[in-house]
Amino acid sequence: MNPIVLLAALLIDVGNPNFRDHLGYGWSLNEHSDGRTAAWLNRMEADVFFKIAKPADHQLEIETKIFQVKDKIQNVGIYMNGKFVGSQLCKPTNDYQTLTYTVNAEHFIKGRNRMIIRVGHRARPKGDGRKLSLFVDKIRLIKIK
Repeated sequence: MNPIVLLAALLIDVGNPNFRDHLGYGWSLNEHSDGRTAAWLNRMEADVFFKIAKPADHQLEIETKIFQVKDKIQNVGIYMNGKFVGSQLCKPTNDYQTLTYTVNAEHFIKGRNRMIIRVGHRARPKGDGRKLSLFVDKIRLIKIK
């Protein structure tokens, strides 16, 4: 078995104002919590934009906290440039977790790419007027050799 070698990474610190131009539709305001900068998805999907020089296989990591809704497990799907990458059910926890996806080179284009994060449900927390689903801290895109 060949080991996977991870190379240079693209990091988007979602709640940091310096990275806000990477975020499109579906994001709430930047927030600080637990010593982190993050932002909530406040729609059923949210856009993330980034540039890559050359399409290649990548590992996508999304560091997130799930807004727990009683009797529901959150499903998070990823689309890259309109192509479905995959989905996974999030474990029910109040802690941060890292969702990991393998994204093949054919999902990317040279230059500006659009990733869509889609969720299965969202809900309104007590005392908050927004409907929320994921509290995203960081997004990493790591080239796989």
